[in-house]
Amino acid sequence: MQQSNQHNKKYKSMFFDLDGTLLGSSRVLHPDTRRELARAKERGDRIYLCSGRPPVYLQNDICRVFPFDGMVACAGGVVYVGEEKIWENRIPPEVFEETCRLLGECGAAMQFDTAQGTYFTRECMAGFGKILEDAGIFPAGMEEKMARENEELERLGINRLMSSWTEDIPVQKIVFTAVDRSGLDQNMDRFKKHFAVNPFFQTPKGIAGELIPLDCTKEHGIRKVLEYTGASWEGTAGFGDSLNDLEMLQAVRIKVAAVYAPEEVRAAADYLFEDPDQGGLARVLRKIEEDETVDRT
Repeated sequence: MQQSNQHNKKYKSMFFDLDGTLLGSSRVLHPDTRRELARAKERGDRIYLCSGRPPVYLQNDICRVFPFDGMVACAGGVVYVGEEKIWENRIPPEVFEETCRLLGECGAAMQFDTAQGTYFTRECMAGFGKILEDAGIFPAGMEEKMARENEELERLGINRLMSSWTEDIPVQKIVFTAVDRSGLDQNMDRFKKHFAVNPFFQTPKGIAGELIPLDCTKEHGIRKVLEYTGASWEGTAGFGDSLNDLEMLQAVRIKVAAVYAPEEVRAAADYLFEDPDQGGLARVLRKIEEDETVDRT
């Protein structure tokens, strides 16, 4: 990642979700998208990741192929400007303990997302596969692909078994899977007292998703970046495709969502983009630059 010591408030600060936004199903940054991002940086704009992924994952993935100016990671729980970590949240211990206890009583498997990486259980990974299979969106070979990817993430130290997590490691958000969702549904109001509940995918039987603290979302992470850099809200833009991007769009002036985003996310957007694997994100970036009248003098 790169950081400039000078922050011109007339330049844009652009925040991009990763999965489904910068990257499509190919998991490759489209050449046209890379070209438009590079042009934006040449204009002086600052390009930030804004993802639910832990920072160590992003640093070993997309940050190896493009020089981002920072990141809002763990859905707002950890924030970097350049190489400097300017914010790290922690779910309060009493809330964390009660939530884990309740998830266990509901029959859900868990993983913890932290600044150091993801602490997972085999049961949680298996739950993802089962729910995807039941939803009919688990194509042939996907199970083996997921297993290989997880093995590689374990080798890199990004994914770690839950047994290696200790209480002194702050947890920014909790991911869960439940192949029988009835217990979660009955207790959803209790979870929503402290968390935004963001389903990844669900069926009438099962659900997989994440619990993001209400007081530390992508919106809060973006505000930390703007406060630190002195950048102007008038120059902000956000790009996303899922429910945890709704807070991000609420925090920026120019709101951009995927055409396949949930209805409430699309409704909040000024622009829509199509499949990033087909250059859809690059096209909307060009359109926004054409439409913008921000004074860069």
